[in-house]
Amino acid sequence: MELPRLLVATTLLLLALSACSGAVPSASPAQQAAAGAAVSSARSAPTARPTSHWADVLQRLDRRRAIAYASAAPRSLSGVYAPGSTALRRDRCMLRAYQERGIALSRVRLDLRAVHLRARHGREVRLRVVDQLRRPIAHIPGGAAMLLPQDQPTQRVIVLRRHADTWRIASVQRIAG
Repeated sequence: MELPRLLVATTLLLLALSACSGAVPSASPAQQAAAGAAVSSARSAPTARPTSHWADVLQRLDRRRAIAYASAAPRSLSGVYAPGSTALRRDRCMLRAYQERGIALSRVRLDLRAVHLRARHGREVRLRVVDQLRRPIAHIPGGAAMLLPQDQPTQRVIVLRRHADTWRIASVQRIAG
């Protein structure tokens, strides 16, 4: 991609990111990674994928989220997040900001490195997770595509809430470190 188009693409991405920057205090995993935040000092050494019921639940939610981003369908995120959650509002805002600028995203997926059950109370589960955003692709107007940065492995506390017969993400909080 020639330099002027690269600058335009980068500017569009920064505008999309800044559109949601102050709206809600906590960002979703993809938003933090897309913003290029170095949120963990851990290095990205290959690790075995965790296998547990909760890892499976998170991976199903991540697949739904990837579909919402690939199809530019902010309403589809309601199948991922609990109603009224900050993470839902933030992710919808981010997706709409990309949409308004004609940018489509694909490969918005997380690699789970660790999933630990911390607590379960009724219809809520608290998990400690280490995840890492893969390198998503931004498809910009005019047909160009650009690989976005990959983040570092990041520790989070994710609260899942049972909604009807499925688990949904109620909150996502980054753990400093």
